[in-house]
Amino acid sequence: MKTNIISVLFFLCVNFSLSFADIFLAKEWRFNKGDNLKWLELKFNDKNWQNIEIKKIWEDAGFPNYDGYGWYRIKVNIPSELKEDPYVINKKYLILYLGAIDDVDETFFNGRLIGKTGEFPPSYETKWAEERFYKIPVDIIKWDKDNVIAVRVYDGGGGGGLYKGTPKIHVPVWNDLVLLKPDLGDNKDGTFSYGTPMVLSCFISNDSLDDINGKFLCIIRDETNNLLISMTNFITVIKTKCTNIIFQYLPSKPGLYNVSFKLKTEDNKQKIFSMYYGYGLDHIDSQLTREKDFKIFWDKTRLELSKISPKFNVIEKPELSVKGVKVYLVEMKSLDDVLIRGWYSVPESGGPFPAILQLPGHSVSLSPVTWFTDFAVLALNIRGHGNSKDSVNPGFPGYLVYGLENEYKYIYRGAYMDCIRGVDFLVSRKEVDPKRIAVEGASQGGALCFVTAALDPRITLCAPDVPFLSDFKTYFKITGWPGFEFKNYLKSHPEFSEEKMYRVLSYFDIMNLAPWIKCPVFMSVGLQDRVCPPTINFAAFNKVTSKKEVRVYPFAQHEGGGEIHWKQKFEWIRKNFGMSKE
Repeated sequence: MKTNIISVLFFLCVNFSLSFADIFLAKEWRFNKGDNLKWLELKFNDKNWQNIEIKKIWEDAGFPNYDGYGWYRIKVNIPSELKEDPYVINKKYLILYLGAIDDVDETFFNGRLIGKTGEFPPSYETKWAEERFYKIPVDIIKWDKDNVIAVRVYDGGGGGGLYKGTPKIHVPVWNDLVLLKPDLGDNKDGTFSYGTPMVLSCFISNDSLDDINGKFLCIIRDETNNLLISMTNFITVIKTKCTNIIFQYLPSKPGLYNVSFKLKTEDNKQKIFSMYYGYGLDHIDSQLTREKDFKIFWDKTRLELSKISPKFNVIEKPELSVKGVKVYLVEMKSLDDVLIRGWYSVPESGGPFPAILQLPGHSVSLSPVTWFTDFAVLALNIRGHGNSKDSVNPGFPGYLVYGLENEYKYIYRGAYMDCIRGVDFLVSRKEVDPKRIAVEGASQGGALCFVTAALDPRITLCAPDVPFLSDFKTYFKITGWPGFEFKNYLKSHPEFSEEKMYRVLSYFDIMNLAPWIKCPVFMSVGLQDRVCPPTINFAAFNKVTSKKEVRVYPFAQHEGGGEIHWKQKFEWIRKNFGMSKE
């Protein structure tokens, strides 16, 4: 969510090679800032635009910290010989493949909308990981002449643009026309209750020119990729028809299960679709790994912070303010006398206001939040993030293992206290209602929500999304990152054992802190998330004993519920703060 949206436009003049009816796009890209719907037109003159490289996020292609709108334009000459292909004659379209786009796109061919993935603001919903396949109707193609593909993109933060895959145009083939789509049925979030069988249903849609005869398999693996079972049905799917195949499986324990639906025809064509399903997630019960001095450690750390004068410095930034909301740069001293900064946004009139403490994801630089007129918001950059790098700046990678040799030196000891210092700032403000302070954030920010609510009773609502830093031993077994950073650290520090590493990490594991949370919690989970898998999310969430709710988004990855959940989260906060109009 941003108020000032910058726009860009990219232009590609395509030299293509024709191979197996594929038109591969060349690597000459051109760029122009701005957002103008005239750029989708065939006759638009783009000769003054700059060169840029695709298959890189904008930030790596010469535009650091760039977010907002962007346009890609492609000129391509499509040979008329493709009209004679049997599939083109029958289906009357070609396929445009664009790869993955971060975050949202609308795609036009010769001025006509042919596809859209995700939602633009104000109903922003990211689809950054989803590959784009769009149909180009043959009746809008200018055969043997220049055609224009225009792709309007919106990036809400982090990386942006056409970052993955080589765009191409191709004749529809069997793999495009035979689709596998899971049917979640009554289990709309992709999860099943403990003790009940997983009902695994998948539709097979056959839009090819021939009937399908063959085998349909359901292959189930656990999160560490161990094969559990493979089930098979023999099937026939008539051309232009659709059928539904159902399998059942009762897991032996709670957790996430990787389910692959695989179609294998008699003539050796194959199609596969894989996704994770959840089973008994509310029964995940990882054992706490607290050391005996766990409470003493955090009591001592809190006491140490309290002895450091925060020296709050509040600097008005009128150039960043918007109508109805003033923005301030805030500086403060935290643990070890480290200087940290944040952006404080407050409505111009009224109050006292409920407050939001927004906390950053790993390597994320938070910016001023100016879209609320009913909350005061502190977007806090913990040490080593954003504008809080003066005193401590390990970089990324490097942040996760900085000071790992000792719990009193580990970077997250100070980072966790930075969050508490942020609460100190909010309660010091006369325009803030100290009895209505919520903490929210995603990924690392989600973990910091758990931490802040656990260590500071002044937090009245906790809203973490896809939280990080939980159940480390399980975490490092089921996904590659961040485990490999810690494994590399152990290799380069042979004197530091794995046992010692887990002992230090135990002090900072949000699973171990979660039982201390007393306020309501509202968490979101992306069921396909392999950065912060649901298993570790629930390892912490299930330790919370206060009132709690969770939303599971079955096809989401690390983006979680996107704009849909963002709206639900703030509806939940307003309701619990007595701000709802209902």
